[in-house]
Amino acid sequence: MPVDTSLEALDGFLRAIWLECCGHMSQFEIRRTRYSSAGPDQMLAGSLAGIFDDFGDESMDVAVGDVLAQGEAFQHEYDMGTTTELELKVAGCWPAVSSSHALSSRGSSSGTASTGAASSGDASPGAASRRTASSGALSAGAASSRAASDGPRLRIAGKRRRRARHDPKTILLLARNDPHRFDCVNCGAEAVKLCPQCGWNEPAWYCSQCGRKHQCGHEFMMPIVNSPRMGMCAYVGEHDR
Repeated sequence: MPVDTSLEALDGFLRAIWLECCGHMSQFEIRRTRYSSAGPDQMLAGSLAGIFDDFGDESMDVAVGDVLAQGEAFQHEYDMGTTTELELKVAGCWPAVSSSHALSSRGSSSGTASTGAASSGDASPGAASRRTASSGALSAGAASSRAASDGPRLRIAGKRRRRARHDPKTILLLARNDPHRFDCVNCGAEAVKLCPQCGWNEPAWYCSQCGRKHQCGHEFMMPIVNSPRMGMCAYVGEHDR
């Protein structure tokens, strides 16, 4: 991820691969400063701009290199009702490399940062949404740039702000956790569905056959997906396939 990538682009990346269901609001918290987004609905974003200002929130229209430092931990929240909270960390910052060694075929890159986010093994839909990495490996994203940016190091806030770019496709996913297997609570076969109603109080994983017979009705079943937002709100899987 180039250091001139915006927080908005990182938010869009996390939404696409892990979070997006209904266009909810989201925010980063970095050194006790909140950077907020009203989501993809531009009309809603305009109507909420004044509210964000009233609470002292900053815009996500800022380059990651201007607000984050190497090794720094920060937080992301999606949906202020049924909230999914992510713990992220700047894993490192690398200088430019020659085009023959670059991960991208589009030439050399500089100022490339990687940002890590991963979830814990507690994937029950009723559990608290805060999920943290159990292995330290990237689940949501370690990223490398596709195009040149303007420096080999992340810059700390307070220096001259650079022009941020907002395309989430400047972020490349390098590694991701293997999906966790859940066993059907009835027959022990591999589960593919969960009941979000029962899941608040007890394990509610079901195979296709048992799910069709579940007392709550198969129409309430949700898919088991590789995301910390599984079973929450209307989330059924990543958008960026």
